[in-house]
Amino acid sequence: MDKAAQTPFHETVSANDKRYEKIQTATALYLGSKGSWRLLSSTPEHLSRTASEASLKMTGCAPLRNEMIDGLSATVYSLQESVAAKDESSRGEIWIGDASGLPLKSESVGKHEGRKSHVSTHYIYTDVEAPTGAK
Repeated sequence: MDKAAQTPFHETVSANDKRYEKIQTATALYLGSKGSWRLLSSTPEHLSRTASEASLKMTGCAPLRNEMIDGLSATVYSLQESVAAKDESSRGEIWIGDASGLPLKSESVGKHEGRKSHVSTHYIYTDVEAPTGAK
């Protein structure tokens, strides 16, 4: 299991004008939308294995520049992703924390389920706790 899959995080995602959040603790995953949270049946370890098995291919990774994200130094990389079995692909940029080696932000455009998509993701790794009221 990779470092990102083992590290608790709080992720905020905007995808095609829809917003949701995901919280990963050491043992559980939670999905939140419109103020409501639910516990997912998948574990962080299971999701890491599933991503590996889905034949996610990342290519074209190249450093572009350095920037600050939330007061943290990050290197911005270009990124192209594809999942052959689902005919999905995207291109964009990902900000990797220089000190942690973890993603801090990503922006991508591509094709998901046959439609154009724009996805913006922001990651936080401090003070991550399970949401109250998750069902």
